[in-house]
Amino acid sequence: MIGADLSRLATSVVFGALHGLYACVPIALFGHFLARVRDADGRLLPCVGLHSLYNLLMLALFTAFPQVRDLYQPSP
Repeated sequence: MIGADLSRLATSVVFGALHGLYACVPIALFGHFLARVRDADGRLLPCVGLHSLYNLLMLALFTAFPQVRDLYQPSP
């Protein structure tokens, strides 16, 4: 068995990697934060709420500033 710290780190890295090149580090950090919230609270629901709030904020940011959204689009 691997410990909780290593499993949080591995999960965060995979979570970040699945979100693309430019977003991988901030998303990995966010994933690690969500894992810590899950460990502290013992429930998944607060993580779902925080992830939804984050997505809503990113939607607002990308809508207001399309040039920021373009940074996260893969180049052809």
